[in-house]
Amino acid sequence: MSAASSRALELAAQLEEANGAVIGFARGLSASQWREIAPGEQWPVGVVVHHVAVGHDLMLRWLGSVSRGVDIADDAASVDEANDRHAREFADVGVHDTVMLLRANGARLADFIRGLDDAQLGRTAAFGPGNGMTVDAERMAELATRHCTVHLAGARAALGMDDGE
Repeated sequence: MSAASSRALELAAQLEEANGAVIGFARGLSASQWREIAPGEQWPVGVVVHHVAVGHDLMLRWLGSVSRGVDIADDAASVDEANDRHAREFADVGVHDTVMLLRANGARLADFIRGLDDAQLGRTAAFGPGNGMTVDAERMAELATRHCTVHLAGARAALGMDDGE
């Protein structure tokens, strides 16, 4: 692999910042807030946060595929099924385990992004969960950060917190 691009470094930093915000949010929650239902997903806030953590590994797999020009065969239905299964299996997940997973998976994903070069960032593939639309690896890296920020916003809203809190 050739040297990372400045864009890859920027994308990795954005992911780290977003992941750090999710970690800070999780660490500041009371037990009752952790169990509060987030209306968007109908999951407890803790499950939403844990979903972000496990989502890093999915994003890593997808980003790895796209950066090699390999289509993503998953479809929206299989992703939804996996998300529902995750919500059931981790209904009682704790803050400590979730924060540890956010740190480990987030670091692994950021390191991968940081190592991409411009050619890899520009590679494209069909994205099955998006009905086969073509995406490039740069967009997938951006989606990894967006996954953090969107779910964090939903969890904050479930607790009546605005984005500035």
